[in-house]
Amino acid sequence: MMETSTTAGRRFGLSSFGLKIVGCVCMVFGSIAMYVPGTPIAFAWIGQAALPIFLYQVGWSCEYTRSRRRYLLRLYAASVATGFILAAWPWPGLGVNVFPVLLHTAIIICMLLEPDVRTRIRYALLYVAWQVGAYVLLYEGVARVVRLIPESYYSQWSASFDLERFLQSLFGMALFMDYGLFYVAVGVGLWLCRKSRAHVTVTMALIGVVSMLIYSESYAMAILQLPGRLLGMEWNEAESLNQTLHRVLFANRLVYAYPAQNLPSDNLGWMMIFALPFMLLHNGRRGCGGRCTKWLFYVFYPVHIMVLFIVGRLLGYGTIF
Repeated sequence: MMETSTTAGRRFGLSSFGLKIVGCVCMVFGSIAMYVPGTPIAFAWIGQAALPIFLYQVGWSCEYTRSRRRYLLRLYAASVATGFILAAWPWPGLGVNVFPVLLHTAIIICMLLEPDVRTRIRYALLYVAWQVGAYVLLYEGVARVVRLIPESYYSQWSASFDLERFLQSLFGMALFMDYGLFYVAVGVGLWLCRKSRAHVTVTMALIGVVSMLIYSESYAMAILQLPGRLLGMEWNEAESLNQTLHRVLFANRLVYAYPAQNLPSDNLGWMMIFALPFMLLHNGRRGCGGRCTKWLFYVFYPVHIMVLFIVGRLLGYGTIF
């Protein structure tokens, strides 16, 4: 595969494999901050670099892989498996499923990589039909069936298994997924800018500014209330739209764990910029890899959040029960 103009001829720096390792290290710091009581907030700062690194890597993976279809299927399988774990986990607060946002980012990039415009349009229409169909099937079809189940039985069963969350992963829904549609746009934007380190730098700076504003309570409310005001909605309707937009576009629970009042001292959103130096060190090479390492990153995510959740519960409560 030809290397891009920003990476051609560079023998030093981080390969894609090395960049994934950096992303995993940052992710572990962020997860420790989320699950282990008494963790320094600096761990959460480091954790903010993980998601941009993985989103940046998705674009390269779409170009490196021998089979984009199999790559998408691996992401989908990881999304469903992690969704099942989160839905069946016996204690609340296990965390988020990162794979849906990576999956939908990869799907859009793969569509854009198609050389034929008509093929891109056809895939785009199929994607929209898939998302509309999944929403209707879940919230009109499955929801009606669930309402036929006796309330006493369903309440007892749903307390131990989050069916809606699992079905969202199973149906591959982009709407209401963890992290939100904004980060799909981030991943696609970073891929579009991959040929220029200057463009990647500007893009990450803009992402940091938007994240800083949207995760500040006062600024987020002012920004997301604009559509409701423009549509002339009543206050309660505008507030409902505000909450829906925030959930659809910016559902980042690690940031929610540290709500921000001031800018930028206690705001985690802008700290995604910490991922930039590692992106700029990327040398465009695939790095070491094989069948084992290919699946390592898919398995590592759910395993590490379960382990750290249990460790945090033991340290916080002395027991996991």
